Amino acid sequence: MSDAVSVPLLSKADIEAFEAALLPTPQMDIKYVHTFAPGVYVREAHVKAGMLGIGHEHKTSNVNVVLKGRLRIVAGDNVVEMAAPCVFVAEPGVRKVAHFLEDTIWLNVLSNPTNETDLHKLEDLFVIKSAAFLEHEAHQYQLVMETDEIAI
Repeated sequence: MSDAVSVPLLSKADIEAFEAALLPTPQMDIKYVHTFAPGVYVREAHVKAGMLGIGHEHKTSNVNVVLKGRLRIVAGDNVVEMAAPCVFVAEPGVRKVAHFLEDTIWLNVLSNPTNETDLHKLEDLFVIKSAAFLEHEAHQYQLVMETDEIAI
């Protein structure tokens, strides 16, 4: 008798390779709304149907709320279809790939004990960006700087 072994559908390396392949293509136009209350940060994302999204790895557990829409998520060895209304807790260290089947409104509810409101600092507090994403981000920054130099 052999022991069953769970093999992830997509490893972190698979997701990063997928992300690296997609980053040079036109990116999703997501509308974000940021809300703050004492000790809490809520990020509200409005995503159009048909889009694919790859989430950053989160450093902490956080509450997720799907207020509107339907999507399919691949995380580790799970493929889950979610439809609003839906609430779940995302564990740290997991990257997700999502296919948005309908226009979706998604909330991340995060503990914010320092009441930080700077979005760049919040990203640093809550997520780990992949090497592929950091390289893409640096390239995009360089393009903006070159455009600014030409405009002067």
